[in-house]
Amino acid sequence: MSTLGLGFAKTLVDSNLDYLLDRSDVFFLVLYVYDLILIESSEKPIAWCKAEWAREFEMKDIGLMHYFLGLVVWQGTSEGFLG
Repeated sequence: MSTLGLGFAKTLVDSNLDYLLDRSDVFFLVLYVYDLILIESSEKPIAWCKAEWAREFEMKDIGLMHYFLGLVVWQGTSEGFLG
């Protein structure tokens, strides 16, 4: 299964960055080596995506991201920052 099979489209700027338009929301998915990063304003699309991928691949959810490519990631209730 690919992200395209789930309705995602590839971005022109990066082959690892896909997006899905859902009404007025945009859902981003970044696949980097063995890490899958999901970004969305609500939990429902993220839960759906994780369930679909878990049917095809062995996965585990390790929770919120704290570091990515040497950057510290801080996540609040409605925003996130890289530093």
